Amino acid sequence: MRTPKSRKVIVHTVFGALFFLATVPLFSQTASVAYFEGRPELRTGSATRDIDFGDDVRTGETVVTGRADLVELSQPGNNSIRISSNTVFTLREVERGGERETVMSHTVGSVRYRFQTLTGRGQQVGTMSAVAGVRGTEFEVFAGPDGATMILVDSGLVDVEAEGVTVEVRANEGIEVFPGQPPGEIFDRIGRPIDYSTWQTDRLDEYLADPVRGLERIRARGETLVRAMIATHELYLASAADLEAARARLRELQEDGTEEQLAEYRDTVANPIQLNTGNLRLNTRYYALSVLSLRRFVIGRMYMTLKTMFITDLDNPRYREYLALHHDILRDFEEVVVPQLNRADI
Repeated sequence: MRTPKSRKVIVHTVFGALFFLATVPLFSQTASVAYFEGRPELRTGSATRDIDFGDDVRTGETVVTGRADLVELSQPGNNSIRISSNTVFTLREVERGGERETVMSHTVGSVRYRFQTLTGRGQQVGTMSAVAGVRGTEFEVFAGPDGATMILVDSGLVDVEAEGVTVEVRANEGIEVFPGQPPGEIFDRIGRPIDYSTWQTDRLDEYLADPVRGLERIRARGETLVRAMIATHELYLASAADLEAARARLRELQEDGTEEQLAEYRDTVANPIQLNTGNLRLNTRYYALSVLSLRRFVIGRMYMTLKTMFITDLDNPRYREYLALHHDILRDFEEVVVPQLNRADI
């Protein structure tokens, strides 16, 4: 039974609440493979290779573990990320507040974070349904097959944000967050051992009991990413047009202006527009790649599970309804998201 806690609750209405995955300034550097078991893979776009000791995991790369795999990444300051079996963990880059930062994307599975050194605003990590801003040292994040999240804090303090609401989770406490909902009630972990595999099975069972409802929740979260992608792409197109005009003006100044006029226009107008255009394109791809991960590792895996479940009952009305919804999601993905991806991505 959960024990409700009296806790500060903050409601956010800023655009940043649309981000499923959080920025992590410390992780702008690569993470190194300090230890691994089994045969985990490192994916860069559509290319895949086996992980080895000492490998660097760079921005844009994904660690994928199987049922018998484990990977531990190390960072300066004795910080570590322990990636458990059946997990998908990605580092991506995004621009926020005028700075390029690296994003820790935890799509499915279980990851334990241990921070011996916290800098600046601390660390932030995220899943499909929640963002965790870390002001502590050690915690674990579970990302379920249905898009749900559970965060367990061993020490320190974690701010958990979802759907514009943030609550504080302290040492020896936990919290669950479901797609499209604010954070749930905080519960005490003392005397309540929690096993990820059991929690994952519970989440899967609930999804399979009503797969249409489960897929609708996941679709809603994906649509939020798509809306952000479209809005960012429109800003990119406008900035790209400004950049073309700025380049034309530079050519005019090269022919008719002075060196001082050329340098001033380049430094005060053209270069900032070029930087903004590149950042907007970067963020458009960030959203597109996030939807791709959702499509590949969550929706795709659940589709295969449902297909196996109904293999002898293909005309089941519930299954047919699920397939129709799944078809709509794939159609929208092909029409809206794929144009923002590169061939190497898929």
